[in-house]
Amino acid sequence: MVVGDLDKEMDMDMDMKHPQLESITRRMMDENFGQVQNEFVAFIASSPEERVKTLLNKRRSLIYHQRFT
Repeated sequence: MVVGDLDKEMDMDMDMKHPQLESITRRMMDENFGQVQNEFVAFIASSPEERVKTLLNKRRSLIYHQRFT
């Protein structure tokens, strides 16, 4: 995983040297974006009560960590 700013020339060079890596990275980013977008739509469409229930089911540790520390 490359972290930081890459200029376009460096990015193109990496893609040419490692086309499979570029393909896998692009696919993973597309899937991740789609998942985040779906979760955001569900959040917007849900009521405050549904949001709390979802938080309790998916991220219970966030609530208990804040409450007891």
